[in-house]
Amino acid sequence: MHWRQPLRRRAGARPCARPRAFACAVACILGVALQAPASAATPEVSGEATVGVWSSSRLLDERRGLALARLRASLDWQPQEWLAVVAEGWATTAPEHDTDTRATAGLREAYVQARTLPCQPAFGQRFVAWGKTDAINPTDQLSPANFRRLVAKDSEQRAGVWGLHLNCAAGPGRLQAHLLDHFRFNTLPFGSTAGVSITEKPPSVRPTLAVRYDVLGSAADWSLGWIDGHDLFPTLAVRGVSPQGVELVTTATRMQLFGGDLAVSRGAQVYRAEMAWVQHPISDNPLTARRRSYLQAVVQVETSFAERETLALQVFGKQLSGSLPAAADPQQAALQTQLQAAQGLLSNEVDRRQVGLTLRYARPLWASRGDVDLFALWAYPQREWLVRGRVGFEVDAHWRLSVGADVFRGPANAYLGRLRPNSLAFAELSYAW
Repeated sequence: MHWRQPLRRRAGARPCARPRAFACAVACILGVALQAPASAATPEVSGEATVGVWSSSRLLDERRGLALARLRASLDWQPQEWLAVVAEGWATTAPEHDTDTRATAGLREAYVQARTLPCQPAFGQRFVAWGKTDAINPTDQLSPANFRRLVAKDSEQRAGVWGLHLNCAAGPGRLQAHLLDHFRFNTLPFGSTAGVSITEKPPSVRPTLAVRYDVLGSAADWSLGWIDGHDLFPTLAVRGVSPQGVELVTTATRMQLFGGDLAVSRGAQVYRAEMAWVQHPISDNPLTARRRSYLQAVVQVETSFAERETLALQVFGKQLSGSLPAAADPQQAALQTQLQAAQGLLSNEVDRRQVGLTLRYARPLWASRGDVDLFALWAYPQREWLVRGRVGFEVDAHWRLSVGADVFRGPANAYLGRLRPNSLAFAELSYAW
């Protein structure tokens, strides 16, 4: 069994339905709102249609020269003075599965919010983003991402989470609380390895509770947060071993996160920092990958120049804690070693200690009708790296042309090196309304 190669995914069960309790709450609020006298607010509908060509998929496979179409639509409606309805959906023909299925669709957000009530309660699927640093955010672990999706912006890979969301005024800042009733993993590319299959099992876990206190507009913006839930990266476990090979299944691992961030402006420079301590209980099952607790920190300096150029430099580090208990049985110990190697590639837990740098440069082009964004990341001890470039040009008020490329390099047993087959280039034409 060669774990340095990608893994083959077996189609699992369909994702579980959205929580009925929250769906009923949304329906009740909408029913009351629609029976009340109509307000003057008109629904605001916007969207974007895109066609493009990509040199490869993000599935760690051999698919090349892909044409795609993508549609995004958003609704922002205030049927009553006290009530807001927000929704954003998407559809695409790009491959996101190992099967031949191409057409997929879904919701990024869909919630109702009582904006005039205390704490502005919102019910439904809402995008939750934490952290003030760029690209690497240790505290941002609530909204899952689909790393298989062919989109130019990382933000479009992410989706909201279902639950009750509160945003309360508290002293100089805001107290945010989220009770999340529908947990989903990050969607990862597994690739394929002979004799190894992975069943993606929808997790069935208790609700997640997240609380954050955020202060903005002061001499120093800062926040503190806590999450009691499950890790967004799935944990691999052995379901069975047979002469045909090894069958793995994805499982959920409990997580408690304590973290915070800070941003201070001094003239043309902004100093940012973010840190998170993540606790994982170590499994006693030798056939389940062990997830170790870790401390991750990021320090960033961002400088603005003439013509609105921006240069940001980051230093980051990640330290895993504790040691992994070895299985007493020699055969189980060998299988456990291979299982841990595969898990490390999925969740960036290959090395006990990791440090690195990121660099981002952005500026407008062509009298602000275009823009360029360059990003690079290098990490030690694997000496793995990523370079990403994006250039956009607004043809007119509606049409936009975008081109870009991603390059992953590093050893095959490194987090970024494993993604080398996902290096690609693309060109897209979008129409927005």
